[in-house]
Amino acid sequence: MNMLSTATQTMSSRALLDVINNARAQNNEPEIRLNKFNEKIEDELDGDYCTKSVVQNPNNTESTIY
Repeated sequence: MNMLSTATQTMSSRALLDVINNARAQNNEPEIRLNKFNEKIEDELDGDYCTKSVVQNPNNTESTIY
C-alpha cells in the first residue's frame, strides 16, 4: 500500500512580495511596499489561518510579516 504524504509548503509575505515585485519590475510597474501589501493580506485573510510575526530590519525598524 502506498502511503500518501501531505507536506505543507509555506512562504513568508516578504518572500511572496519579492516575487511579485520582480514580476512588476519586468513589466515596468512600480513596486508595492511591504506595509501596503500587508494591508491587502490582512483584508483578504481575515479569519483564515496565518501566523503574524514582527521582525527586526537591518535599519533598526520593525516590519510585520505573515
